[in-house]
Amino acid sequence: MSQKDNILEKPESWRYYLKDVTRIKKDSALNAKEITKLAEEYEDVFHRIVYPVANKIVRKVKKLKSVKGFLSKDIFHLLEENESDFIVREAIFVIKEKMGKGKYLRIKKLWKSKIFFPKFTKQETEVCKKRALELEEKITNGNLRLVIDVAKKYRGKGLDMADLVQEGNLGLKRAMCRFRKKKKSYFSTFAIHWIKQGIICALKNLPRPIRIPMHILDKYSKISKFQTVFFIKNKRFPTMLEIADATGLSAKEVAFCIEKMSGNKSVSLDEPIDEDEEATIADIISDGSAIHPLDAAIESEMKEFVEKLIKTLTPREQEIIKRRFGIGGISRETLEEIGNTSGVTRERIRQIEKKAKRILRIRGKKSEYFKNFFASP
Repeated sequence: MSQKDNILEKPESWRYYLKDVTRIKKDSALNAKEITKLAEEYEDVFHRIVYPVANKIVRKVKKLKSVKGFLSKDIFHLLEENESDFIVREAIFVIKEKMGKGKYLRIKKLWKSKIFFPKFTKQETEVCKKRALELEEKITNGNLRLVIDVAKKYRGKGLDMADLVQEGNLGLKRAMCRFRKKKKSYFSTFAIHWIKQGIICALKNLPRPIRIPMHILDKYSKISKFQTVFFIKNKRFPTMLEIADATGLSAKEVAFCIEKMSGNKSVSLDEPIDEDEEATIADIISDGSAIHPLDAAIESEMKEFVEKLIKTLTPREQEIIKRRFGIGGISRETLEEIGNTSGVTRERIRQIEKKAKRILRIRGKKSEYFKNFFASP
């Protein structure tokens, strides 16, 4: 363990660690007003990066013939450009902000709306991306002491101090994107909420291999607290309607949260199933997409039989049958395509195909393979 890790784990060394951080990070000496000015500049720069993506989203949605059943999450699949998920999410947030108040982005309203955002060239966007990285570094360094101060309150809950600081910095980055000048507040005051949310979200998802959205975790936390209190008072578990009335959620939301959080538990495929620890769960789970060995053997024998049967035809009949049904790695062709390349009419190709199929049917029924395959057990 490095000397830095040792410092992070000892609560009594925090005063010296903070002094060391202040000495290394020169930007930590910035006051609240200076950091707020940097955040306001970052807002302008970041919007120049997000607005082109927001315009693309609006254009793509308006080109749709119908938006019935189309959700905001489908926008990620609608964009063909290699935009990062973070930028797309922030572009969706900017669109929602432009359209007015509301928890969700109304796709139908966006489809009919006439909103647009300022346009910028690719050169301007590239310059803004470089400037955004510089501002991110300055703001992060300037608020490092704040992030550490918030992270200290969540020590001993499953994450190392370094990880808590890292999660707090991710929340700080989210605050940079959501900060607005019109709110008329210091950036540090605004960022505390996002720093706490980033750390709490990481702690709640810590024991879960599959990440669960924050709003589901918050709802389930309310439900579980009420269940505990109710059981202590009444010596029984509450019903769905009782939970819904107490938490302010609908019965469907309560059932959904309980099912997703407590009903589905993940199990490692490498977990042993016997005492010797030789066999694992992965060894006994069948692959539904894999072909059964018996079916694969029958299919292989059938291919060999068909190939042998086709070889009994004349060369011209063999060529037409193979091209017509795509046998031997050849793509399937229509009667007209075969006739054009062979120099005969479409009707003549159809007659040859009909004759060849009749011959194959007669010879196939007389073969021993056919009789054995369809023989009754």
